[in-house]
Amino acid sequence: MAEDAEKLSLAYLLGKDYNPVQAELILAPEYEVAAVTGMGAGKTYAACVAAFRHAVKYPGAFVLVGRLTFRELVDTTKKMFYEMVENKKLRSFIVKPANWDYRERTNVVRFKNGAEILFANLEPNRLDKLKNLEYSLVVIDQAEEIQYETYQLLLNRCRLNAVPYSDRHVIAIANDEGDNWLRRRFLTFEPPHGRPTMSATRRLLRGTSLANPNIDEGAKAQLLSLPPEVQARWVYATMDAGTSRLIPDFRVIAPFVVPAHWPRWVGVDPARSTGVTCAIWVAVNPDKDVYQGVAPNAPVVYNEYWAEGRDAEDHSQEILRQSGPHRLLGYAMDRSAWSTGALSRKLGAISVAQLYVNAGLPASPSSGDEWARVMLFLEAQKRGLVVFRTCTHLLRQGPEYRVRGQQMVDSTGAIKDLKIVSKQKFHAIDAGGYAFEFIPTKVVAVDTRTLEAAFDIADDIDDGSRRHWEALQRTLPKRKGHESVVTQGIDEAELHGENTTHAAGWWEHDDVGW
Repeated sequence: MAEDAEKLSLAYLLGKDYNPVQAELILAPEYEVAAVTGMGAGKTYAACVAAFRHAVKYPGAFVLVGRLTFRELVDTTKKMFYEMVENKKLRSFIVKPANWDYRERTNVVRFKNGAEILFANLEPNRLDKLKNLEYSLVVIDQAEEIQYETYQLLLNRCRLNAVPYSDRHVIAIANDEGDNWLRRRFLTFEPPHGRPTMSATRRLLRGTSLANPNIDEGAKAQLLSLPPEVQARWVYATMDAGTSRLIPDFRVIAPFVVPAHWPRWVGVDPARSTGVTCAIWVAVNPDKDVYQGVAPNAPVVYNEYWAEGRDAEDHSQEILRQSGPHRLLGYAMDRSAWSTGALSRKLGAISVAQLYVNAGLPASPSSGDEWARVMLFLEAQKRGLVVFRTCTHLLRQGPEYRVRGQQMVDSTGAIKDLKIVSKQKFHAIDAGGYAFEFIPTKVVAVDTRTLEAAFDIADDIDDGSRRHWEALQRTLPKRKGHESVVTQGIDEAELHGENTTHAAGWWEHDDVGW
């Protein structure tokens, strides 16, 4: 027993010299712990130590060790765990697998006390099994790679009562990627994350590559030869937001009933065979006055739809239902949906877009790429864009839409094209950008009321009286008629029927406003 206790000590597992952040990570009492450090700081090794010690300490513990992709999980995190166990002679605590090779395929390590460690990848389409399990410890390697939704799911699943709550933790280790969800959750506490509390504890650990005494001089020289802006990230982990963000903060307002005459558009980012379908509804204030915080000619995002695991027909019906009785001037959909194939039992091979169109959604293809959508968001914000606080996915994804690395330099100093990080996951940004494509630069109300006499003359009066009242009418200013107040709020071109798109059946409603 004394020998076992010695093998679990930090002095034995970390050695005589170690990076202080390693011990802090292993011993942190908080429920959520994020370690954001420079490369080579030893955080992955420390996370492996934390997982091992937890499993030995608590019989029946269930530890999840994950990384985004399976190949990287096996070749880095799992390999390091297996090497640590072998090098530190810890096999006596373990009963399975018998073949101690990190390439074995069960991806489960079972301890003599019944505790288990599961190695699993965290790709969004691979989470079905993981979300039905309960864990006593979750370790996420390279957490900057995963989506916040994945982290939130695992946060809620770390609740196995075989281990006291005070010793259950979610540990996220990451390199510095600037302005991402880790920075907002653990450093700046921006919405929707908020600040930690006494009962929901959270801690951020930061450290530099140079604080690791085990990093050799050659590796240190390579790190210090990087450009200063790269060193700030990969050596010192400054977590500076810098210029990586592409979309400034949205101005958020409370929901209100959008006036019926305001023009509306919807952008749709459709799921392929599986995944998320997102729709964003945008209206524009066509009037001369500010209304509920929306300036004249300013767009307002007033609704969003976010769902997965449904058929195209279900998505289409729900989007049409949420569009309501109002006349929408355009349904814009990702143009690639017209060239992406899908299989349908009824229709055979068909494009994704056609599935939605056949289901009743009158969609038109978008134009431009992700950079064009960035410019559309920036232009909308110049016009005074506001977003309802109920549009939570858009509000969360806006700050996360960013350029990887803040510069066009890779780890070797070579010039690279700017790339948007994980752009395929930003369904709300894409859908909003598609809707903005359809909005005219200037949206104003057009008064179509005709000028009429100041008062009406009855039909049944005599000719003399009629001549008298007609003469009086000519001396008085004209008034406007009552048959129509405004159009649907776009401009003169729309008034005359140019470039309009309507939802199926919109003319059947009696409150369109014509």
